[in-house]
Parts: sequence; structure tokens; C-alpha cells
Amino acid sequence: MNAPYHPNIEYIAFATPPYVEALALRERVLRIPIGKAFHPMEIEDEWRQYHFGYRDDRSMALIGVCALKRVDATCVQLRQMAVEEGWRRRGVGSTLVLYCIKWANARGYRSMRLDARHHAVAFYAKMGFKKVSAPFEHLGITHYAMYKDL
Repeated sequence: MNAPYHPNIEYIAFATPPYVEALALRERVLRIPIGKAFHPMEIEDEWRQYHFGYRDDRSMALIGVCALKRVDATCVQLRQMAVEEGWRRRGVGSTLVLYCIKWANARGYRSMRLDARHHAVAFYAKMGFKKVSAPFEHLGITHYAMYKDL
């Protein structure tokens, strides 16, 4: 099982300094703008997930993160996708998603699902994800379940 390689992407182990850095980025990008914070109970289960980060090759700053959560033997869920505002629309998010697709495929997963915020649906659709649900609310934001065969 060879992991895909990208010079800017790293695996982030749970409860390590890079994980704390990733959690802070997620909080800045995903929670603070909607007036929310992570609750410790939300974080408790993350040790079972695979976390990835994208670092700027000049400053080594963590500028993008995401996680994969096993749904079952054939499917993983992409979640907690966050890219620093100044780095959006520069390929960081799409590189992370493509990396995760390759990573999951190399481990025998055959599909990937995610819950996309309404403004991110077009981004994921460009990467081959299809809407598979009606809109639903989570944290006060409209989301859509999306799915992709790997």
C-alpha cells in the first residue's frame, strides 16, 4: 500500500503539535466566521480519522487541512476541509482532495462521501462529486451530501 506523494502534503497524527495547528486553522476558517467553536466532544472521536495538511513550501505554514473518516470497508468521508482565505483559488483545496482520493483508493476504498456547504458544491462537482441529497442544515448552514465513486 504505497501512499501517494506530494511535497506539500503531510499526514497529521492526532494529538500532536501539527494536529493542534490544524485544529486552529479549522477553527479560524470553519467555525469563527459562523460564530461557533469546536466542542471537546466533537474532537474526541478524531483519533480514528486520517488528517492531512498542506504546507506552503516557502514559509512551511499550514495553509490547508482535511480529514478522512472511515464510513465502512469501502467508503470514506472527506470532512473538515479548510484552506486559509489568502490561499483559496490557488489549487490548495483541489490538491488536497485529489491526494485524499488517491490515498483512499490505494487503501482499497471504492467511494468517498462528503457534506458540502452550499457555496462549495461547485468546487466538489468539478472534482466529480455528485449531489445525493436534498439540502439540509448543519451549524446553521445549508449543506448537501455528495458522493463519488473512486
